[in-house]
Amino acid sequence: MNNEIHIKHIIDKLKSLLEIKYVYKSKDEGGKYLKHLLIIILQGNCSSLTKELSAMVAKIFQEETEFLYRIFSFEYAHHQLKEENLFFVHGSSWEKQIFYNLNSELDSFHEYYATGKTLDQIQSIYEKERCKIAAFMDGVKFFVEKSNLPQAAFMLHQYIELWFRYAALILMGKERKSHSIKELQTYLKIFSAELGNLFNTEIEEEKHLLKLLDDAYITTRYENNYHINNEQ
Repeated sequence: MNNEIHIKHIIDKLKSLLEIKYVYKSKDEGGKYLKHLLIIILQGNCSSLTKELSAMVAKIFQEETEFLYRIFSFEYAHHQLKEENLFFVHGSSWEKQIFYNLNSELDSFHEYYATGKTLDQIQSIYEKERCKIAAFMDGVKFFVEKSNLPQAAFMLHQYIELWFRYAALILMGKERKSHSIKELQTYLKIFSAELGNLFNTEIEEEKHLLKLLDDAYITTRYENNYHINNEQ
């Protein structure tokens, strides 16, 4: 089966389950192995799939190991494109579109290409975000110097959490709203091997450090019994 027929076969399977408006195909640059990434945009305002539908879609891609996929409602994807989320600006360019529902009305995705102005704006947004997150690392250093290690650990937690959430927005199109570094790391793992393995949970020491980091968020905010030493 050649590549075009193979892709059509996958889309036909998806169309039997979902009301699809667009499908885009590009290379996933963040994962450990370069795979094709399918961005699937649904008709209407459906915000999430049922567990049953999600399981059925996942089953399709269990057999399609060279593909990653992301599914979004049109409302969400359209808003993110307007907000100049790099995932959609990069992934929804016209030459990457491989399916369009002919019964759909034209919209911002039709013949979309990013302008130089858009790319400059994305760079500006990134720099502002980077500076905001970097302030937490300044806080880490400040509280270490003051020997307030619980607060330093809290600041480090915030630094990593915000980078993980921002990375997910760029690499996966949507952030995971969670304060758990463990959960955020798992969420990113398929799309970024480096971030997904920042803490190697197969090593007991790193697993313990990850727990210390996650505990720093809850315990230093809501309790008063958090302990961490200089070495940790």
